[in-house]
Amino acid sequence: MSIDFRVRDFFHPRQILRLHRTFERNQWLPLSEVRKYQERLLERTLDQAFNAVPYYQQLAAEHGFHRRDFQSPEDLRKLPLLRKETLRAQYGALTARDAARYHARVYRTSGTSGEPVRFLLDAGANTLEFVYYWRHWGWGGYRLGDRFAEISGHFFLIRPHKARLPYVYQPHLRRLVLNGLLLDPVNAAKMAEIMQRLKIKFLHGLAGALQYFVLALEEAEIRPFSLDCVFSTGEILLSHGRKALTRFFGCPVLDSFGHMERTVAVSECPEGGYHVNTDYGLLQLENVAVDPRTNVARGRIVGTTLHNMAMPLLRYDVGDEVEFRESSGPCRCGRSFPLIWRILGRSQDVLQTPDGRYVTGLFFLPELVEGVDAVQFIQTAPDRLEIRWMGNMPGSSEGAMRLAQLTRDMVGPSMHVESTRVRREELQRDPSGKIRPFISLCQVSALAASPGEAEVREAR
Repeated sequence: MSIDFRVRDFFHPRQILRLHRTFERNQWLPLSEVRKYQERLLERTLDQAFNAVPYYQQLAAEHGFHRRDFQSPEDLRKLPLLRKETLRAQYGALTARDAARYHARVYRTSGTSGEPVRFLLDAGANTLEFVYYWRHWGWGGYRLGDRFAEISGHFFLIRPHKARLPYVYQPHLRRLVLNGLLLDPVNAAKMAEIMQRLKIKFLHGLAGALQYFVLALEEAEIRPFSLDCVFSTGEILLSHGRKALTRFFGCPVLDSFGHMERTVAVSECPEGGYHVNTDYGLLQLENVAVDPRTNVARGRIVGTTLHNMAMPLLRYDVGDEVEFRESSGPCRCGRSFPLIWRILGRSQDVLQTPDGRYVTGLFFLPELVEGVDAVQFIQTAPDRLEIRWMGNMPGSSEGAMRLAQLTRDMVGPSMHVESTRVRREELQRDPSGKIRPFISLCQVSALAASPGEAEVREAR
């Protein structure tokens, strides 16, 4: 997640402890019991949506819906899909009238679609996120208060006075932040030295950043050292990247899938199963098709909020697809959460600068600017990067100028950056119709995705 957590946003100790106890218990309950918990939360969400959110009240009036028409998760299929463009256009109408009572704050993200989205998250949604990570990291041996390292470009980009530092240690959070803008052999060696000096045992980051951190360490001829677990997120974790991380750090890698709007979350257990966190949100599938030869089904992810009362999202089109086996049995880890087989989408190319750095997080830059509707970065040569952007709102040109400057700050002076305004149809899309946020026309390393693997993340 390209988000800089603020302590005050997550300082809800009673809520956190209460939800943590519930979440720890839920993972071992029979799935039928967890479904009951999910349905209770859904009832609360539906009450809020139809009583306090103008968008859903207008939708009900137009289609003749009533709150009583929605008594189960399957009843949600009566509603049209809520797409990202609707969230952008109907932001005010999707905001609950009583959002202020839930201590809501505005967040922005480009996700991995290249098109910025603005939304509200409240205290309940932030409590959820803290507890979710607490539980998932616990699967890898982490205990609250343990030191951990996190690779982040966002942290340093919004703190220009720290942008040239290889790392920052935050003792109050027990967090060592490694500069994702400086993933070259010289700085990676400094990062490895401080990790070992602080006895760091856990590492978190975008899958691409983690892979290229290992590559930089190997280029610096740093000897492998042991961690207890690596946690990857935000992008597809390819098999060769997983092998590289496991080989270098001698530990398991636990992957996860989610999005900042917080309607669904999928996390990998130590047995390699990708579990749908049923108590986090409601994940449903659209356009499901089953291959009769393999019994593998494929569908598009649709999520529904269970914990965010300031802006409840019903039937939200997340934009990614999954595959699952209809006859899959329980996971060997003993957790009852449903399993999926593979997650498709979200693979990111990697930019390599002429000065030897690997940059993997360009897709989060649009969340730092206003007025730009869609962005695509294209590396056309080893030292040339083109920003293609579109925007029709007032301030678009100023936003594009700021975006170009942030990009230059991120990629450094060795890269020539050009900014071009384009029409929507000029932005390249993947087969699912999503705008690819970054395209590299340059082969950057031995860790580049192999053919056929770039768009698939598989649960072992």
